[in-house]
Amino acid sequence: MKSLLPCAALALTFFAFSASAAPIAYSEAVSGDLPETGVLPTFTLDFGINTVSGTYGQDANENLDFDSFAIIVPSGLSVLFGDLTLTDNTGDMLTATWQLNSGSNLAFGGTNLGSVTANSPGTTLIPMLVADTYNFTQVAFTNTAEASETGNYTFTFVVPEPASLALLAVSPLALLRRRRAAKSE
Repeated sequence: MKSLLPCAALALTFFAFSASAAPIAYSEAVSGDLPETGVLPTFTLDFGINTVSGTYGQDANENLDFDSFAIIVPSGLSVLFGDLTLTDNTGDMLTATWQLNSGSNLAFGGTNLGSVTANSPGTTLIPMLVADTYNFTQVAFTNTAEASETGNYTFTFVVPEPASLALLAVSPLALLRRRRAAKSE
């Protein structure tokens, strides 16, 4: 029985690193501008590090650019860690805010879960997300009084493989069992 535990851990490790992942890497610079409202482009997340990046702000003619998108966290998966990182592009952006909703890929649709706001430059955490559809609808940004100011954003969603999660769950149990076995000897 004792020899099965290391074998099980080894098998889980093998499966955790042998799957072929196809995480999202969406960039506005390559794939086009994201809309502000309506039915949003929807990205289905996969194992690994998924990113959505682009530029927001106002141009010299004071045209505003808000970017919104939706993600699907497939059944059996979760976003264990996520963040929003902002950097200045032109001028001096101060903050940007997206409203986070669950259950819909429509801008502002579904259940409001709150907002995700970051300073520019800076990073803020996104709450853990379980299997569902979520939309990130940009609602605001603040900047200084310059006519043309834009900022860059990157949303990062880390989706671990179920086998990796199982390995994390089994490891403490194995250590606990080993500790109990050592005490009983």
